[in-house]
Amino acid sequence: MILPAAVLALPWRLIGAVGLVAVVALMGWRVTRWHDAYAALPGLRDALAREEACEEGSQCADRVAALTARHDAIAQEVAADYARELADIAARPVPVQPVRLCRPRGAGGVPNGTAPAPLMAPPPAESFRSKLQAILDSAYSTSPIKPTAKH
Repeated sequence: MILPAAVLALPWRLIGAVGLVAVVALMGWRVTRWHDAYAALPGLRDALAREEACEEGSQCADRVAALTARHDAIAQEVAADYARELADIAARPVPVQPVRLCRPRGAGGVPNGTAPAPLMAPPPAESFRSKLQAILDSAYSTSPIKPTAKH
């Protein structure tokens, strides 16, 4: 392979020297940055510990305080709206006409339906008492254990 004359005419020593200076400068910059980062490491570890513990002065504590303030503001707004709605309800005029929940007696049946069932009188109190007395007498007069005859 034959190289053209223009490539051979380039100052290769100068290009190599500039490249070497650039590499040395880049390495020096990286070492300086590493040294600065190592010097800042204890402060960063302390800041990380404060963040993880959410101590005063950390961003976590600031976020918690902001969130608490926001929730308090929302709670106050909701309470004020609730109080306003209650005041609006209390200020409504009372209806003049009473509201009936049941039909008046004798108003008739359902249209196209059957007639309402007649009202039945409650059973007399004597019959209930007598039934209850009969149940209690039978419960106490019979014993679950029956005596057996001895032989």
